[in-house]
Amino acid sequence: MTTERFNQRPCPPEVRGFVSRMEELMREPQYNHAGIPAQVAIDLQRAGYVASFAHFETCLREMGSRVHFLAVPLDFYGEQYTTTYPLGREDQPEYTLYAAVNGAEEAAQMLERLGITAEENVARLENAGVLTLPQGQ
Repeated sequence: MTTERFNQRPCPPEVRGFVSRMEELMREPQYNHAGIPAQVAIDLQRAGYVASFAHFETCLREMGSRVHFLAVPLDFYGEQYTTTYPLGREDQPEYTLYAAVNGAEEAAQMLERLGITAEENVARLENAGVLTLPQGQ
């Protein structure tokens, strides 16, 4: 996949180091979960290195990462959860971020389950937020 195919900016060199460190950290069992890449992406957005989850997904693909970001329906995790944008964007997300941490096969299976292409997924990631726990949890 090239960045031109998805109309995304190339991955900044600084981000490559963060992705490499993320992959190294995720080799430890206690850090091998979806929360790590989601937080890295949010921190990189906050720092201005990536523009969106879609841009971060482009970086992951450029680097051949086993982590894949997918945009799933808002009710994917259940109606008791809500989805918000992590950096205070005012409108409501259309999708929820799903981080597949087990490689391309897991991501391909999820794309098939969702009935979308990789290109459609990247477009959806532009409007994906993060899952939030219900109040009182």
